[in-house]
Amino acid sequence: MDFFLRYGIVTGDRRDEPSRWRLLGGEESGQSHAVFPDVDDVHAICQPIDVHYAVSSIQGWPKIFVQVWGQSHDGTNDLQGYGFVSVPMASGSYDLSIRTWRPIGSFRDEITSVLVGGHPQVTAEEIIYNDDDRFRLKTESTGEIIIHLEILHKDFERRGIVFNENVPLF
Repeated sequence: MDFFLRYGIVTGDRRDEPSRWRLLGGEESGQSHAVFPDVDDVHAICQPIDVHYAVSSIQGWPKIFVQVWGQSHDGTNDLQGYGFVSVPMASGSYDLSIRTWRPIGSFRDEITSVLVGGHPQVTAEEIIYNDDDRFRLKTESTGEIIIHLEILHKDFERRGIVFNENVPLF
């Protein structure tokens, strides 16, 4: 089965609160191309994400969320899993693990999934990355995604944002 990702970057702590992060450049969401598995059943996707923000506060630090989709030989797309990771606060190079999951439906939903295809999906994107919404769901683990990030900060000290080097940021 071929796989592709849909991804997004979210900032802000709550839906009803304006974000203190203003997008200056780049795209906060997108979709990768579909890839075939290699010999070890690994799907390597090279999808650059380049975003630039103006920040008035570190509250609402960014999170990256993903949706993993499988594409069958007949061209139908089926959700394989959701996941998210918080972006590290310190500048640097990171390899991060995103554990993926998908909702488990009722017994009837699971039988339908086996016979017809398709899996239950979340009704709102926020459920993927907000803990207070996700705790009610019954889910199953569907795998892991490793992403590589290069993070660069500029002028944080000038704006009064100083990271304590003795406190782990990630």
